[in-house]
Amino acid sequence: MILLRIMSQSYKINSILYRKSLNVKFCVDVFIAGAGPAGIAAAITVANAGCSVFIIDSQSCFGGMSTAG
Repeated sequence: MILLRIMSQSYKINSILYRKSLNVKFCVDVFIAGAGPAGIAAAITVANAGCSVFIIDSQSCFGGMSTAG
């Protein structure tokens, strides 16, 4: 119990207010990060369900390692 008391006194949490405004470029229902096989399958499934999808990948092509090599 003494250890917990010491730790709670030495680790006080201070709150910092942080605000940043971002411009919205696309309005979609689902955002998918990663266009590998699973990401593409998820995008197709969501699109077939009638939702709008935005899919993005860090590589220059979709398909993951099966296309990027």
